Amino acid sequence: MATKDPFDLPLERGATERNDVDRASLDATERLRARLTGQPLPRPRQAPRSSLPWVIAGGLFVFTMGMIANPWFEAAVRDRLPFAEALGPRAAEDADVAAMQARIAALERRVTTAPAPAERLARTEAKIETSSDQLAREAERVDRLTAELGALSAAVTADRARGDAAATLATTTATRAESLLALLLTRRALAEGRALGALDAEIRRLFEARFPKAVTAIAALGTAPVTRAALARDFAALRPGLAARPDAGARLGWWAA
Repeated sequence: MATKDPFDLPLERGATERNDVDRASLDATERLRARLTGQPLPRPRQAPRSSLPWVIAGGLFVFTMGMIANPWFEAAVRDRLPFAEALGPRAAEDADVAAMQARIAALERRVTTAPAPAERLARTEAKIETSSDQLAREAERVDRLTAELGALSAAVTADRARGDAAATLATTTATRAESLLALLLTRRALAEGRALGALDAEIRRLFEARFPKAVTAIAALGTAPVTRAALARDFAALRPGLAARPDAGARLGWWAA
């Protein structure tokens, strides 16, 4: 970048001052000529002013007037409009306002008629004492019910034990009765000389574990039953041989003996 010579600065300053003087003299010459010829001087042109401030000011004015006139419009003009019903039911709003005012009045009365703090504290303490007494009574009742429930549980346990004992006794009695009945039927069958049949299985089930030999003998006797009449006939047939006795001095052979 070229640096200016310090000796050129006075020359440039003089040229600038000379241009200003020439312009001023030219303006003076123009004014003088206009005076001599009688023509008006040309006015300098001014830049057009912006309309935005006026628009903002007008909007603020309209908004302020609307806020001021809104209560008067709602109270005096709105109900008279032909489309007032379409704008919304006013009766419901009035009813809501009346209800709200009534609630506010009730709250104010409650505030004015509220008991003193000391009185409220005393009432609260009395309620607490009453609740404590009631809780104590309920606790005693619960304890009493618990004791009764324990007694009932013990009674139920005892009844169950008695029931189990009775069931065991009944089972034992039924088993003994069944055994006795089986013995009676077996004795009758053997006395009549009939086969045991189904009684054989019952006798084995009831008595074979305790009396195995007796059960085996009864089963063998039931396979080939013998009656009293058959025994009497056999004894009558054997009687003549038993009645004939040999002499006392005779010697018996081994076969006769």
